[in-house]
Amino acid sequence: MAPQHVGHAFTLSWSPLLFFAIEPAQSARPGLLVACALFALSIIVCAAFLTWMRRITG
Repeated sequence: MAPQHVGHAFTLSWSPLLFFAIEPAQSARPGLLVACALFALSIIVCAAFLTWMRRITG
């Protein structure tokens, strides 16, 4: 499995998990904010990783 697929699987599995873990304890808004923040963080990490890979190979 390619590294980007692992990253996508991580994001797709943890975002809903955090949302559904937070949503019953509070309203849906905090759960949605945490899920969106995790998604944004995964995009930032992916961009940083791709930049690092470009520097190593080129």
